Amino acid sequence: MKNLYNDSRFRLIIFANIASSIGSGITMIAIPWMLVSSDNGNAVFGYVTISMTIISFIITPFVGNLVDKMSRKKLLILSEIICFVLLICFSMIGFIGLSYEVWHYMFIYMIGSLYYTIFYPTMFALNQEIFNKNQYKTLNGTMEVQGQLSSVIAGALASILLSTWELQYILLLDVLTYAAAIYFFLKIPYRKNAVDHSKKTLKSNGTEGLSYMLKRPAMFLFLFFSIMPFIGVMISNYLFPVYLADVLKASGSLYGIQGMIYGVGAVVAPIIARKIGNEKTII
Repeated sequence: MKNLYNDSRFRLIIFANIASSIGSGITMIAIPWMLVSSDNGNAVFGYVTISMTIISFIITPFVGNLVDKMSRKKLLILSEIICFVLLICFSMIGFIGLSYEVWHYMFIYMIGSLYYTIFYPTMFALNQEIFNKNQYKTLNGTMEVQGQLSSVIAGALASILLSTWELQYILLLDVLTYAAAIYFFLKIPYRKNAVDHSKKTLKSNGTEGLSYMLKRPAMFLFLFFSIMPFIGVMISNYLFPVYLADVLKASGSLYGIQGMIYGVGAVVAPIIARKIGNEKTII
């Protein structure tokens, strides 16, 4: 563990992850709130949420195939640059004096959702490529706690910024965090491992994963049922801003605090898992 913490690559990855997690976290709290606060925003937010869930489900195999074929460092940097450029454009809308429309909120939310779909599998694949196998558990555990602590910080900042800052300034903050993440990723020493993908296609990769699970029915059932509560979490992620805005008539700062508390719960989970094991924690 000590050797891992002394590794400059590990520190750069953590710094990059902190920067992008805080910035994108604030934006992904602010945008749903602004959506549900707009005219007919509840329905729009619901449609956008379910649409992005379906899109993410469909493109995940393609993302996995892309992660295997491309340089993982380049893919991470490319995703950060795309978000950086797009959010600069959206922040400029506010700075030149134009009003934000519902479709702006929808597009920004889509950018954030697609970013998460690409970022996390690529990040974990990069870690597996550049670190030793015996370091994975410590590395992934540290990154999980760090990611959730970043969510806590993002929630706390969002609770302040939503009541004091206009959207263009929040987006500009997100832009700056993406710029910091790009800098840290560029500094990571990296050389892609040579892997022969000539005989592997997207279809064969998907079939390989399916056949692996079919040979392990107990594992499939365990994972299938353990992921079911996530449906409840997804529903609550939609209902929280709607309930706060429509029923409680609360301010955006309270929604930021809710995001912070959500992050606290997620920080506790890995700590429990280390004490009693992953399977018992899931159950």
